[in-house]
Amino acid sequence: MRLLMCVRAVALSAAALIATAAGAQGGTQAGKANVFGLWKTKGGQATVRIGPCKGNAATVCGNFVDLAGDGRAALDKNNPNPALRTRPLLGMPFVTNFKPAGANKWRSGRIYNPQNGKTHSAKMDMKANGSLTVSGCVFIFCEGEIWTRAR
Repeated sequence: MRLLMCVRAVALSAAALIATAAGAQGGTQAGKANVFGLWKTKGGQATVRIGPCKGNAATVCGNFVDLAGDGRAALDKNNPNPALRTRPLLGMPFVTNFKPAGANKWRSGRIYNPQNGKTHSAKMDMKANGSLTVSGCVFIFCEGEIWTRAR
């Protein structure tokens, strides 16, 4: 009887340890995954799909999936590389290589601004209300806008 109680105690301890480890991994994945999905940019001018980067699932990227107005006709006309000025903005990755940096934070990313053709370092922060603050930075100065989940 005493041996059976010891075996049960060890089994319960092992199960608790496994559940704790799985929960810690799941929390990391959930923290990373909660940014995945469709987002409306400020003023609803664009819809962005955020998900794992191609070739590196540990990082987060995003591309335009809808643009206000005649978005299908919009081209990357302000790109500093003349060869890229005729590529469509729709489907183009413009949020790249963000790395999870704690609960609801992603850092070390890059964001491309098609309005001026410049790429900046960037960060993203998920707020308690479910919105996403996306900030582009030049040196130590960052300016952000709030994105909301697309419905």
